[in-house]
Amino acid sequence: MKQQGIEIIGFGKNVGEKVVTNAMLEKIVDTNDEWIVQRTGIKERTVTNQSTAKLASIALENACKNANISLEKLDLLVVSTTSSEHIMPPTSGVILKELGVQKQIPAFDINVACSGFVFALDIARSSMMDGSYEYVAVIGVEKYSQYIDWTDRQTCILFGDGAGCVILQKSKVGKISEAYLKNKLDINSSLHLEATIQSNCPFFEQPKVEQTYMKMTGQEVFKFAVTVIPDAMSKLLEQLDITVDTIDYFVLHQANSRILDFVAKKYKVPQEKFFMNLDIYGNTGAASIPLALADMEERNLLKSGTKLILVGFGGGLSWGSIYIEIP
Repeated sequence: MKQQGIEIIGFGKNVGEKVVTNAMLEKIVDTNDEWIVQRTGIKERTVTNQSTAKLASIALENACKNANISLEKLDLLVVSTTSSEHIMPPTSGVILKELGVQKQIPAFDINVACSGFVFALDIARSSMMDGSYEYVAVIGVEKYSQYIDWTDRQTCILFGDGAGCVILQKSKVGKISEAYLKNKLDINSSLHLEATIQSNCPFFEQPKVEQTYMKMTGQEVFKFAVTVIPDAMSKLLEQLDITVDTIDYFVLHQANSRILDFVAKKYKVPQEKFFMNLDIYGNTGAASIPLALADMEERNLLKSGTKLILVGFGGGLSWGSIYIEIP
């Protein structure tokens, strides 16, 4: 498997402006802090009244500042989200308009749920290989609060709003591998959002569309996660011909602390190698991995030579992994 000469030169994030603690949720659903923390590891999450594009645009702006480049330097924007507020234009285009970017660049969205950032990062990596793009931005953003049934304690305790962004640059020293990506039909619909559009075609009888919410079968998602994460990690390590002990940090989609604990024990890897910030953000879907990277950069954990494996998994069902070495 090839490791390409591309490096991450900037990290940015933005989360919802309102913090929702477990104590606040106790007032609206039958739950309590101890129950939530024991089952998920989540203590609080953030929600926003901003648009998905606004949430993401601030993360992009912060990433460009961190990279010390102007927005006008960007050559490509790839956005992973399930929270688009329009069928068209795509969120990526709205982000560029929000920031007043004058340069006309290709920009598009993908939707691979909580695996999306890994897929988007690999698309960006492969797009840079022919030399057409010097600087590429990859964003993961979700505004789950608009899709949550706030009377359902199985889902409302889990999710938060947020955005994370990385800036990529072609480099002789950076290393980002080809990704290991998979998808299979979720016949049990263990995690889905039935956001149905009300048709007004006059030639067919139209059923009434009810309000739709995020739906999840927690135990099925756990079983799925603890099966595919080892697959994603092992296959990538095998393809790179490296061993698990050579990796400094595993940055997994931040879904549930019990999932991270299970994988750490399975591989006999110290838990501190599995970075976790879901306790303060909750599950932010496609935003969770870039949010984690931004927090790691803030804490000075991403030093030169640091080796990372990113693993995403989510609805679809989909999963994937990618290797990064900090130059």
